Amino acid sequence: MRLSAALPATLIAMSLFFLPGIATAQSAISVKDPKQFEQQLREMGYAPDAFGTGTTTVEGLLHLPNETLGVVLAGCTDGKDCHYIVLVGSFSDLTDLPAEWVAKMNALYDLIKVWTRDDKRLAYSAGGLVDGMPRATFRAWVDQIVDSSDDLAAEAIKAGYGPKKK
Repeated sequence: MRLSAALPATLIAMSLFFLPGIATAQSAISVKDPKQFEQQLREMGYAPDAFGTGTTTVEGLLHLPNETLGVVLAGCTDGKDCHYIVLVGSFSDLTDLPAEWVAKMNALYDLIKVWTRDDKRLAYSAGGLVDGMPRATFRAWVDQIVDSSDDLAAEAIKAGYGPKKK
């Protein structure tokens, strides 16, 4: 989402986190134990692949209705006690975007970071400290990332960088 649209929604979501009773009434998200986090995602109706093993990071995939995001739990000690999460996505049909346009998109979006991967595909990510966050707030955060990525793709297509017709 762009700054003007995302800021109010983000502030509302964050305020819900700090309201008395809301945080305690819901089971909070925890990334401390990757297997427990994976189970929480399933309970929320998401479809994660089994998280791999690692030492300072643990990675997996999160399948959403219309896209798949990479999940990186980071700041871990021996594959546990992780401290933050990064969600990563990319577009298979948006490639070779000019650096100036990518920089413009980074200035336009506040929730996602935009870049091009080594294979020249347009990519984005969002990271945060979610441990203790109510599930509803976490879901709203994921939804905002998806909305931002959808908008990013629309911007690329509008700028003429979409798939070329044959």
